[in-house]
Amino acid sequence: MSYFRFDSIGNLINLFFPIVAILVVWIRFFSAKSFDKRVPVISYSLIFSAFVLIIMALILSKVRVEYLAKTVIYNQNLSKILVASLLILSQITIIYLFTFLFNYILSKGVITYLTPLASTIFSISIIVIFTFLFTLLNQSSKIPTSKTEYGVVLGAAVWSKNRPSPIFEGRIEKAKELYLKNVIKKIFLTGGNAPGELSESETARRYLLKKKISSRSIYTESRTSSSIEQISFIKKNIVNSSDESVILITDSFHLNRILEIARFYKIKSIGIVSDYRINIKSSLNYRIKETFSLLLFWLFGL
Repeated sequence: MSYFRFDSIGNLINLFFPIVAILVVWIRFFSAKSFDKRVPVISYSLIFSAFVLIIMALILSKVRVEYLAKTVIYNQNLSKILVASLLILSQITIIYLFTFLFNYILSKGVITYLTPLASTIFSISIIVIFTFLFTLLNQSSKIPTSKTEYGVVLGAAVWSKNRPSPIFEGRIEKAKELYLKNVIKKIFLTGGNAPGELSESETARRYLLKKKISSRSIYTESRTSSSIEQISFIKKNIVNSSDESVILITDSFHLNRILEIARFYKIKSIGIVSDYRINIKSSLNYRIKETFSLLLFWLFGL
C-alpha cells in the first residue's frame, strides 16, 4: 500500500467506471418518477459477480496449487494466468455495469442487453488502443554524462546451448558499452531460468566475461522470472535511497512498461534501449504483447 497512487493510470481507469456508474444511478433515481425494478436487480447481480471473481482471484493468488504452479503456458504458470483471467472478467463485468446503467439513463428506462454489450466492447477497445499508443511513446533517455552506480540488464530469452537470444544479446552489449564508457560502475544482471537452461543472468555473465569485463563489476540474481519481480528485487536490494538512480537497459517495445513499474516502486530510473533492431512484423507482435502486459500491470499489478 505504501506504493499506492490515485493518479496512476490503472487506478484512474479502475475508479472511473464504478464512480460514473454510481453517479448515473443517483441522477436517474432522483430525476425519475418511477425506477425500473429490474435495474437494481441486474446491477446488484453484476456487482456481486465482480466481487466473487475478485475474491476467487485473491484466494487463488494466495493458495499454492501444485499442479497450477508447475503447469507453464507461454512462459507463464497456469496459476497466474487463471488469476489474471478472473480479474479481467471482473473488470469486464464492472465496465458492462457502467454501460448498462448509462444505456438505461439515455434510453429513458428501456432495458436492453445488446447495446451495453456493444458499448462494453467499445470501451475495452478504447482502453487497449490507448495502452498500445502509450507503448509507442519514446521514453528512452540520452546517455547521462554523470556516472551511475548500476546499469541493470532486464532478462530475456536464452536460446539453445545457453546462448542469449539476439534481443538479450543487444541488451548485454549496451550494458558493456555503458560500462566501457564509464557511464555505469557496475552491471547488474537479472533473470531466472527455464528447465534445462542456464539462468538468464548467468548466461549474460558468461557472455560479459568472454568480452573481458571484470567479474568484480558484474552482479547477478537468478530468482526472478518476470519484469515486475526484477524491478521489485532492485528496489529491495539495489536502490538504497530515493535519490539514488539506476539505468534500466532493455528494448524500445519493453521500455515503457519497465519505466511504469519503476515509477510504481518509486525508483529513480533512466531508461536506455539497446541498439538491436527488429523487423516491423516482430516489433508489432512484441508491442501487442506489451500492450496487454502493461494493461494487466496498470489495472491489477500483474
